[in-house]
Amino acid sequence: MYSTTNWREKRAQAIEAVDEAILTRFRADRASRKLKREWMKRHRLKPTRAQAVYRVQTDAINIPEWAEHRAIPGFSREADVIWVKQRGVAKMIAEYDRAAGGRPSIDPFEARRCPLCRRWHLGLDARTLRESEEAARLNRKPLEPCSISCQPVHAF
Repeated sequence: MYSTTNWREKRAQAIEAVDEAILTRFRADRASRKLKREWMKRHRLKPTRAQAVYRVQTDAINIPEWAEHRAIPGFSREADVIWVKQRGVAKMIAEYDRAAGGRPSIDPFEARRCPLCRRWHLGLDARTLRESEEAARLNRKPLEPCSISCQPVHAF
């Protein structure tokens, strides 16, 4: 049988080793990002920036009519929920709701539109698309489709 203190010491050492491995990984990722930024700056390339959309849910009022035309087409709409691109509009809707006694919520999401099929992607999917766009641009290769259903839209 193991003594209790010996088991606790081994557990503490294991947790410490895992913490050290996680910190090492974070430091390596940070160094990698720094090298990438320096390389892009040296070659005068700008990184692909993250874009955000905001989901505003009101509590006391319905979405005002003036905000209706600022809704993103193709996103779901309800009487008390709207998706907008501008943070200022989202804050203004929330302020109106607070003035009416409600508790609105503004949820930011990373969003990106596929340059080929023009479909919206949210969250992790948008981040993946942004990184693949940046990689394609840096490697000077054409962008791959975002999914198996991605069909390029032709502008006439």
